[in-house]
Amino acid sequence: MDEPIKEFRLAHKLAQQVGLGTFAAADPPGRWKVGHDLSNNANFRTGRYGDALYAAMGRTATSSFQQGLDLRFTVAGAFGGTLELTPEATKPGRRAAPDQLRVTPGWEVQYLTSKDRRRFLCYVRNIAGGIVPIQQRPDAGYTRSPRAAPLAIECGVPLGTGSVAIVDLDTGEERAYPYGAAASIDLGVTDHDYAIVASPK
Repeated sequence: MDEPIKEFRLAHKLAQQVGLGTFAAADPPGRWKVGHDLSNNANFRTGRYGDALYAAMGRTATSSFQQGLDLRFTVAGAFGGTLELTPEATKPGRRAAPDQLRVTPGWEVQYLTSKDRRRFLCYVRNIAGGIVPIQQRPDAGYTRSPRAAPLAIECGVPLGTGSVAIVDLDTGEERAYPYGAAASIDLGVTDHDYAIVASPK
């Protein structure tokens, strides 16, 4: 196997650490169904309707990441807790979900939890400097500006472990922290991004 590119070595290491290749993710508290005619992909890739849905997906994802809510988008099938996403959707309100990882303002989190709750991988992203649509087009995605801000993490996602590793993605430094339903992890004021990792010993 080729050596990972330098910029991706740390991400490669973390993926191996949690066994991402065999990762069976737990179902999220809710899913968003994106209305889409599967027989005509061009309808979704082009035109105002598709652009509006992409923009709505961006708003929904951004709001959920800032709230610490796990979510999935789907274009077909029925799942428990599925909500219909329309082009008019703005931001989802905070939903009472037990599986949350709350962070202080200026941060986003996106994570995967395994079905057996023994493996966990979370990306903590600094957005304190603001997020803006790419080229003023929400359907094209968003870019962010990091800025130093306080970072505290409330551990709301139940895991089958008493500790997690928190990895500074800017420096590669790794430290172990206690983890539990009532735990709060304070990382001080920083402009770095972090990963939170739990894996079977």
